[in-house]
Amino acid sequence: MQFIGQQLHERQSFIRRVQWALVLVYGLLLVLPTLPAPLHWGTTVLLSTAASEALGWWAKILFWCVWWPGVILSVLVFGQFWCGVLCPDGAVTEFASRHGRAWKIPSRLRWTGWPLVLFVAMTLLEAIVDIRGPARNTLLVLGGISLAALLVGLGYGKGKRVWCRYLCPTAGLFSLLSRCAFLHFRVDRAAWDAAPRPAKAIDCPPMLDVRRLRSNKKCSMCGRCSGHRQAVALAWRPSGQELFRMTAEEARPLDGLVILYLLLGLTLAAGQSFSPSFSAVSDVLPTAVWRYGLLPAGYSLVFFLPLLGASGGCWLPALRLVYGLIPLGGISLALMAIAQGWSAVGADGFALSSVGIKTALLGAGFFWSAHLLRGLLPTTKAWGLALVSPLLFSLLRILA
Repeated sequence: MQFIGQQLHERQSFIRRVQWALVLVYGLLLVLPTLPAPLHWGTTVLLSTAASEALGWWAKILFWCVWWPGVILSVLVFGQFWCGVLCPDGAVTEFASRHGRAWKIPSRLRWTGWPLVLFVAMTLLEAIVDIRGPARNTLLVLGGISLAALLVGLGYGKGKRVWCRYLCPTAGLFSLLSRCAFLHFRVDRAAWDAAPRPAKAIDCPPMLDVRRLRSNKKCSMCGRCSGHRQAVALAWRPSGQELFRMTAEEARPLDGLVILYLLLGLTLAAGQSFSPSFSAVSDVLPTAVWRYGLLPAGYSLVFFLPLLGASGGCWLPALRLVYGLIPLGGISLALMAIAQGWSAVGADGFALSSVGIKTALLGAGFFWSAHLLRGLLPTTKAWGLALVSPLLFSLLRILA
């Protein structure tokens, strides 16, 4: 792993070329399907109607069936390499920041709740405009996010990724998933302190204090710090190592809300089909309110109560246990993304909706979460009660 980390460090110019190639491909896939077809240049047909339709179909496949679920799973297993090495929005905002106004980052921009607020806003906008439908809707949402990243880069920082650190709608989600990853950049603090001060400081895009780095939650895994002072190296680690050393006081209610409501409650509610008897309820409250509001909130409470019981009724230890449900929730989110993506292109049969495949993936998530819960509990006495949450979620998710 250390060799890979050094390659990332030494080949930054090559990585930038790859990033700009992805920006170009990403932009073309967003824009070309929205242009009126056939597209002419003089008497030459640049894009026929058939080619435009085929391109739009393949763009949907790549965006919603490959890219989005693939990124979710890759962050959960390997960390945020997508963010630091491949993300087009990250490349755009960093480039803009190198040539922008370099304003000081105001405190209101550093509020930790922005990623969650923007993710909820993006989800609501997605429901309103059907982001996986017509190509112009995809361009409106994804292109709007890229434009926002560009504008933030032009305004703030100096060659840094202010957008990625504080505002990206998926930043909070990826920060949680990456805490369970099997890879991290390990910092040897003793070697760091003993080494002579180098002539050049670390160019850390998300502006982290690498010397004190103990968590994956904000690291974009770009590799620029690899080998610094002979103290930083890409390395394997047991999943859960980062969570096990977290104290109850370090558990954040906002993280618990994302895990319980978004990763568990919302992914379960979104995959359910309602019976005809539900029509009486939907006459009182719109279905969307139940599916995206009350029902996920109810599920969140149901999955939290066993953890509260396993913690002896203590709030903070129970909140710490919630982190153990990240792998199961991350896999559930990826399954939901796959199902929604294939449904959007009219190929529901490829949506990994069979009971066998769902059972295998959710089973892996259950055992992964069970392992984390065991490590997060001070004794094994309450482990059985804590397992009620992932077991109940797995069964409900399989049957959804």
